[in-house]
Amino acid sequence: MDNQPTQSTPPLPSSANSSKTFLIILGTIALMVISGAAGYFLGVNKQSQIYQPPTTTYTTPPTSTPTPMSDETANWKTYKSKYGYSLNYPSNWSVKTENWKEGAIQYEISSDIEAELRYTEPNQPSHGGRPYGTTIMLRVPVSNNQNTSLQEWPKVKIRINDISYTKTENLTIAGIKSIKIDYTWGTSFVFIPYKKNIYEIVNSPFTTEQSPSRNYKNLYDYDQLFRQILSTFKFTQ
Repeated sequence: MDNQPTQSTPPLPSSANSSKTFLIILGTIALMVISGAAGYFLGVNKQSQIYQPPTTTYTTPPTSTPTPMSDETANWKTYKSKYGYSLNYPSNWSVKTENWKEGAIQYEISSDIEAELRYTEPNQPSHGGRPYGTTIMLRVPVSNNQNTSLQEWPKVKIRINDISYTKTENLTIAGIKSIKIDYTWGTSFVFIPYKKNIYEIVNSPFTTEQSPSRNYKNLYDYDQLFRQILSTFKFTQ
């Protein structure tokens, strides 16, 4: 019989070696998992540090007290009516209580007018007509025994339907709801109801806007001045 070489079979690993290998593999996997989780949380934390806006603390600014504007009427004169009211007017105006003449024009104060506040533009040319300026007429109050509404009163008093007008405006004068009616030629009527009476104030300017070199007031200027005077109106009794 021929002698043939005998092939030896490699020894099988023992169970102890298998367990050791398994633990190494398991530890490696666990280490990879832990490393990945740590990396993820570190990345999230870093990202949150990048995108998280800083906390801002807001403080309320101190309240400032506005500086009051100078009162243009502070140096004005005061007219005190015998009918229980007063108002202020510019110091360079005059008060007329009797018939008066200015230039070539004779002015008459009718019995229904208590007084007139008059302003005349300075340095006027000799034109032989009505001087440029304005007149504010303070009419004697009229009793409203018929309890006519304020909206209807102008129609009764000045026949508003017979005269063209540009605007009717509601005003509050001395805390009282009043009415102002503007006419096309610049005259304004103001009616103030108080204690069964109607008080009437009329602004009648006369000016030309064709001489700008003389720096005359225009109708808008006189209307604004009239409103300032009305703002000082108050009842004294």
